[in-house]
Amino acid sequence: MSRGLTERYRETIARAIAGHGPEDPVELWMIHEAVDYRERDMIDAAELNASLASLAAEGRVRELPGHRYIEGRETVGSTTMTPVTTAEWAEARQAYSDWFARAYASLPREPDEGPLPVRLLVELPERGGHQDARVIDALGRALVDSAGRLGLEAIPMAGFDERAFEVWTTPEHRDRVVGLIGDLAADLGRPDITVVAKPG
Repeated sequence: MSRGLTERYRETIARAIAGHGPEDPVELWMIHEAVDYRERDMIDAAELNASLASLAAEGRVRELPGHRYIEGRETVGSTTMTPVTTAEWAEARQAYSDWFARAYASLPREPDEGPLPVRLLVELPERGGHQDARVIDALGRALVDSAGRLGLEAIPMAGFDERAFEVWTTPEHRDRVVGLIGDLAADLGRPDITVVAKPG
């Protein structure tokens, strides 16, 4: 049975929170990113609150102070969701927009053409949802740190799926970034991680 418009993206929100614990909770702006990336859409505070309340009632989500969210299997946090106000949701949307603009603007630009990123899909074959999410999160963080030290452009654009995220890089850095992801994946004990180019 359909849950209606107010909960249309509840599973997207659930996937964004899956695998996150007290040490790396999901903030409001990250939910904006997840819905934008997966659905190419934005939701309002009422839709968010309805989805979070429904997920909490099913034991899939818990809340930490400050509208931070973790997976329901954790033993800390509240199972009662604090309603997010329209103003708080607007502030989170602005935080996401600012983050996206900084990430996008940091890519080199071709004369008169604007940014021309190469999009790579990094995906982990399914093994165990909770652990998969932690591997993906660790890989994204390690990639940012390592790429920065090596002077490579590699921007994880969405790391809130339990088994995949997208990386933007440049044509001249693509092969080195793919190799770096492979090395980092092996260091994490998951050499089965795949990297494929996505169409523009």
